Amino acid sequence: MFPERPRPWHPAAGRPSDDQLMDLLRARLREIAPAVAAGSRVDHGVLEGRGWSWLALPNHTGRPSHFDIGFTLHSSAVIADCISGTGPLSDAVAQVVDVWAQTSAACFRELVAPGSAPAAHRRGPSDPGGVPGWRSVVSDVMGYGTEAVALREALGSRGVLGELRLTLARGRHNGIKVYLHKTSTETTGEVRVNGVLDPAASQALAAMEWPETKVPATARFYAVAIPAE
Repeated sequence: MFPERPRPWHPAAGRPSDDQLMDLLRARLREIAPAVAAGSRVDHGVLEGRGWSWLALPNHTGRPSHFDIGFTLHSSAVIADCISGTGPLSDAVAQVVDVWAQTSAACFRELVAPGSAPAAHRRGPSDPGGVPGWRSVVSDVMGYGTEAVALREALGSRGVLGELRLTLARGRHNGIKVYLHKTSTETTGEVRVNGVLDPAASQALAAMEWPETKVPATARFYAVAIPAE
């Protein structure tokens, strides 16, 4: 028997439970990729579909508006991501779901149902926008903040995956989060590979030339490096 649907989340109850978070992701997946979501179920913090799973991971920050999540393909290693929302909890959770849908979930959709995710693109080992030496799936860059357009366009056109000298695990899919945040006085870069912060790559990202901004602006994308068959 399938488990019952989790009780719908309400912001007044505080942070969503793992099951409630997975149910929110499933609802969005049903909107953007109904064929992929068909037959999926949520149980014990796992959203399980046909040959794939999304799962809630431990929150490495402790902040209520931060969520660590990941997916597996045919019981392979977890391809991890993490996303923080801003503002009141209801707004923050909605933002997390939106960011997920446009970045790591876009890569996931392209992997499980090729051609179903217009916001993710397959790259070859020598493509400027991909991971050198690897086949990859790379999401579009999304931006948020009133001056994010220039930052988003700059991050999308730079081809940073070829400049960051990432250390990737051989023989498995590697999930790569690239996050860039700018204020008028400070630039923050965050690069995570399989959920683990890469300090050198993060510092290198922040040190690159980026458009100036008078107010906070953020841009990010997600990529999956695919091992050779």
